[in-house]
Amino acid sequence: MEKTWVELLNENEETILEAIRKAYRDACGSQSNSGFGECVDITREGKVSTYTQGDNSMSMDVWNGDTMEVCRIKWFNPVNDINKDDIVAYLETKTC
Repeated sequence: MEKTWVELLNENEETILEAIRKAYRDACGSQSNSGFGECVDITREGKVSTYTQGDNSMSMDVWNGDTMEVCRIKWFNPVNDINKDDIVAYLETKTC
């Protein structure tokens, strides 16, 4: 009997969380607003994978229902929206 998605997610929780951490690290510092992101998928066999995917697309396995997309993290640059004066002020308070 085939396992449900909930059963697969529960059985592979730690692997999925590590894949999400990897996807976050890979997405962080990338070119923001590029239309790409990092995806985490799980197959019906319980295999977890990460890969880069465009915003308006999905893998054929997800489309066919053979794989579930667990999360998608858009590429972002954490310093894009930070005021540069704030960065300088912060760095001036640090001692070497």
